[in-house]
Amino acid sequence: WHLFVIFCLLCMISTSYIIAFHFQPVIDLWQRSHSMNNFARELQVSVAVNTAANQALNQVLINTNANRAYIFRFHNGIPSPNNVPFIFHTNTHEVIKPGTNRIINFGQRLPSSLITNMSTEFLKRKCVSLTNINARPDSALYWYYESRAALHMTRCAFFSNKGDHLGFVGIDYTESTTSTQVRNNEDIVKQTAEQLGRIFDR
Repeated sequence: WHLFVIFCLLCMISTSYIIAFHFQPVIDLWQRSHSMNNFARELQVSVAVNTAANQALNQVLINTNANRAYIFRFHNGIPSPNNVPFIFHTNTHEVIKPGTNRIINFGQRLPSSLITNMSTEFLKRKCVSLTNINARPDSALYWYYESRAALHMTRCAFFSNKGDHLGFVGIDYTESTTSTQVRNNEDIVKQTAEQLGRIFDR
């Protein structure tokens, strides 16, 4: 009986040794292959999403005759002293007409408290159109004219299928146009926002 127990123990030790030192390289190779496959899939999805997003922006730029079209995405930032994360929004995509300044580099990690009034309207599933922003230098909206050279703008939010507020799409007019034209184009921007919600919810 004792010999049988010793024999069983030796078999278990031998099996453990074989698994640890002979099969481990195979396991490592499989894990690396699995990781690379995941990376390749994620990269492929990311490229497809960015391509679709830029195509949507190019189309809305043409359809509205705006000077600039862009996407902002919401994300968390560093925690506040009360351990509540600040919410930021970042300009992730931008297309422009020739001769229009790019401003995507100035739209990174902006505190979303800057657009509280807009966000309130977004959560009601409403778009926000601002016209003649340059008319009143004493207005809080004049900042948009100074920072973006925007005379008029329209912004519409996009959501996930679950209703999560993912971000918003916007267009800027840096050249003169009528307020009526800006508001008439609101439906086009809203349709683009709905399209982007489906794109980013993949």
